[in-house]
Amino acid sequence: MHGTHSPFSGASLPPSGPLPLREDSVELPSSPGVVFDRVTGRLYEVETGQVMVLFPWPEMAAYRSPVCHRHWSSCLPAFHLPLEPDGRDDPVGRYATLIPADVRRVVTPYARGQWQLLAWIARSGPAALDLCVSNPALAFMVASAWQFRNPGGGPTCEPIPALLPYRKQRSILGWLGFPGTDAARHIVRKITYPAMNLEWLVALRERLRVAEIAKRLAHVPRINAAILRMTAESSILHVSPRLLQEIADGSDAAPPVQPDTLADTLQMWRQVRPGRPLPLFHSADRVRDAHEELTVLVDRHIRPTLRATALPPPPFPGTSIIRPLTSVSELRREGRRQHNCAASYAVRVARGNYAMYRVLAPERCTLGLIRRGRNGNWRIDQLKGPSNAAVSAETRLMVRDWLKQARAEPARPVEATAAAVVEDPEDPPMANLWTEPPPDGLAPM
Repeated sequence: MHGTHSPFSGASLPPSGPLPLREDSVELPSSPGVVFDRVTGRLYEVETGQVMVLFPWPEMAAYRSPVCHRHWSSCLPAFHLPLEPDGRDDPVGRYATLIPADVRRVVTPYARGQWQLLAWIARSGPAALDLCVSNPALAFMVASAWQFRNPGGGPTCEPIPALLPYRKQRSILGWLGFPGTDAARHIVRKITYPAMNLEWLVALRERLRVAEIAKRLAHVPRINAAILRMTAESSILHVSPRLLQEIADGSDAAPPVQPDTLADTLQMWRQVRPGRPLPLFHSADRVRDAHEELTVLVDRHIRPTLRATALPPPPFPGTSIIRPLTSVSELRREGRRQHNCAASYAVRVARGNYAMYRVLAPERCTLGLIRRGRNGNWRIDQLKGPSNAAVSAETRLMVRDWLKQARAEPARPVEATAAAVVEDPEDPPMANLWTEPPPDGLAPM
């Protein structure tokens, strides 16, 4: 289990000090692995240099400690319930069977945040379970309420009121900072399980205050991952109601319009035609066609001196199958081969806050890393196949494992190059890159 896909892993929370744990009833493995203690019902995972313990239902507490000396601190595991718990040979399955079947049945469909939901339900009782059924996305947000009410403080700094699930859903939305209206409640109820992403949901809270966005969301039958991400990025305003309906009818895994493709198209439009109104797209084909046209235009008119510019060293060295793109010429070549807008990221990469890699296996795709946060940590921004197609779970897992291992080594210092001096730090004008005035000739959308 360990080394391929662990059922839990998490970031440490503020230390809670020594924790009296009786460990004499379980023998922890000397190598990475997972062990279930039949006596206490606890689940242990041993990783390199550390051990994590999950307390059983209804305690649902998690702690982490270095292996060499026991000093426990609270942690937030990314725990996933097995679809069919095995109470015999699988340690995670044994642990899961201690959780009531009705709770497992309600929580299993959630793609993320299962531990937070289990802990909240254990503490709040049947009313929390009922909210998971009647409004899954609202329950998902309540279980991670600190992300909405005190994102800088962490889970332990924002306790959830015990009687909160007994309130009306409008009141709960207001407590989370959303508009406390029936309209907002109906919109949140339409969010699908795969779309439940805390970053997008926090953005949704602000977008619902934009009348046009709220109106569009009110008229779609379901809000899948593509629609919620477009809402978070405000690109939903550039999709016609008819096309939005088509996206809502599509699957979460393969929407008619990829949010990345739409975002890239709008970004290149701003660069090619600064100051001109952004288009409104009426069909998925027109989004793809505009993306192809703009990709060619951006690539064709990049200044020759910038093409030869050596970009800053990548933050992490490559491997035989994950190779950094270290020049503008390589970005342009990647964009042509993969039918994406890799070349339009040249200035961001030159500035030192972005890095791009070509991935050769298990499938061909393009990886973008972005540096964000107080500590300047690098994280995955996008991982896409040809024409921004989604990649397989195997590829995502492989890239995540590579990045986790790369983070274990000190990241290289990345300094901006001289080519990165631009006026706007977020969306540099493409006029700085042209050899001639930007072309004008795209067909209506």
